[in-house]
Amino acid sequence: MKRPDIECIVVDGSCILADGTIEYKGIHYPIGKELFRKGPYENATNNIAEFLAVVSGMIYSVQHNMTLPVYSDSQTAIAWARNGRHNSTLARTDKNGHIFKLLDQAEEWLAENKGKVAVEKWLTKEWGENPADFGRK
Repeated sequence: MKRPDIECIVVDGSCILADGTIEYKGIHYPIGKELFRKGPYENATNNIAEFLAVVSGMIYSVQHNMTLPVYSDSQTAIAWARNGRHNSTLARTDKNGHIFKLLDQAEEWLAENKGKVAVEKWLTKEWGENPADFGRK
């Protein structure tokens, strides 16, 4: 099956497991233009990177009056965004307070902007690799 015939923002997060360094980005699909890239941030998890990518894509869409849906290949991040909060078990420490600040800001934005941006699943098995993928498998 071919990729979706829709203009959207496709996002992805990446985590280096050895030290928990994350980054994430968003791509304007099908154009391929990188819209944002954040990080690297230390002491986090891949699910947190994916969640922050989804919310950043939503924020970008609203701030730029694009009303584009956001696609992610992370079912966990999509669920967290739809629920309006992360569900990470990462312990808050002195080293990752900055991550929790980003998570708090993301949750605040979601609470204030509920329903403004659709979040959908990028179907990797059917459409191929997510265009925002970092290629670090």
